[in-house]
Amino acid sequence: MDKFQDQSRRSQIITVAYLKYKKGLSQTKIANKLGVSSMTISRMIDQAIKDKVVTIQVHTPIHENVELSEALAKKFSLSSAFVVRPSIYDELDISVAKAAAFYLDMNIGKGDVVGISGGRTLKKVMGYMNLPASNLHQIELVQLHGGLNITTDRNPTTALSNFSNKFGLKGYFIQHPMYASSLQDAEFVHQRYYPGYEGIWRKCTMVISAIGILNDHCLQWEEQLLDEEAKQELVEAGAIADIYGRWFNKDGEFINCKANKLAISITPEILKTIPKRTLVTQGLEKVKAVSILMKMKLITDFITDELTAISLLE
Repeated sequence: MDKFQDQSRRSQIITVAYLKYKKGLSQTKIANKLGVSSMTISRMIDQAIKDKVVTIQVHTPIHENVELSEALAKKFSLSSAFVVRPSIYDELDISVAKAAAFYLDMNIGKGDVVGISGGRTLKKVMGYMNLPASNLHQIELVQLHGGLNITTDRNPTTALSNFSNKFGLKGYFIQHPMYASSLQDAEFVHQRYYPGYEGIWRKCTMVISAIGILNDHCLQWEEQLLDEEAKQELVEAGAIADIYGRWFNKDGEFINCKANKLAISITPEILKTIPKRTLVTQGLEKVKAVSILMKMKLITDFITDELTAISLLE
């Protein structure tokens, strides 16, 4: 004890750190051994970490590029970003899906109401999630856009159903297609059903989003969700991409077009009120659209791959 008291403060900290992390002694045992209080030992352990006498490494199944994550969060004023490193074992979309699942497992908790979108990547995400049993109490799921007429694995109704069944969660479904068949039908849905949908959407504490870009392989084209007139109008209006079926241009403005009037989905106005808005996507072809979406302030948290992150930072 006397020898310990005669040491310099740094030497004392090193001694405590050695006994704690090398020898595996509890704080109480260290305090008794050295003749000081447990509170003193606790402060010295905190100081050892602060002074980097002790460094802590957390080994997770997901390899994050922390530097790129921090750079993205700073550039776009995000609450958080998670950039996953490439894996020799998984395809890119699987790596991103696993990273998103890991992130969501850590962030979804009791009382959360989680909005769900459709999309191939998001379907994979749900397959890798392992929500702790203690967090399943009072978690609810909400569908954010219609999808009854979507036959592929991008159907949001199927995604929500699989998610809710896997964890035994309550889900709210949107029993409508992604787009109404006419402006008259859209008006009917908005008048009859939107008050209820909006009430549920406003309860969301978190949404998980995907983004689609305007090309020959987008959901609306492959599933023939829009007629030729609506498609041509999007092209002529300079549509870049959509979120929840609502199209925006290079200036970050939602286009005044038929497709957006027909969309049965959460509105941008409601979306902006939700505290945590997480975008999960990857691919260089989506960089321009993601950059625009970030500037629209519709995203608070972002999960992607290294190449996409690097391109967004250029």
